[in-house]
Amino acid sequence: MKYDGYGWIKVKRYKMDESLSWEERYRQLEQHHIEETTFLIDEIRGNESKPKLDFRFSPHDDMLEANIPNGFIHIVGNCREFIVRAYDGESHDIGTHDSIYEALDAANEWWQSR
Repeated sequence: MKYDGYGWIKVKRYKMDESLSWEERYRQLEQHHIEETTFLIDEIRGNESKPKLDFRFSPHDDMLEANIPNGFIHIVGNCREFIVRAYDGESHDIGTHDSIYEALDAANEWWQSR
């Protein structure tokens, strides 16, 4: 994901009020950090350009398959290794992984980066 054009988090800059006790200043600063973090999380969630892949099990081929525009992603494996490949007009070897969860994550990461 790219965030071109963002020079600073779009939250008002924190200004310390010297007249407050250190506890009150700390609470204000903490609240400011929560606002910044919330902004960033909302920004990332709002900029997810593609939905996660919807994999289906194909018993005939003994693999997981997800359709993507102009192609597909396949995960083939056994208990020890899972191979992830994609085709979108070109063939892509996404990698070999030790678990189905790692393979699913790798497929989704590849898809989100396209």
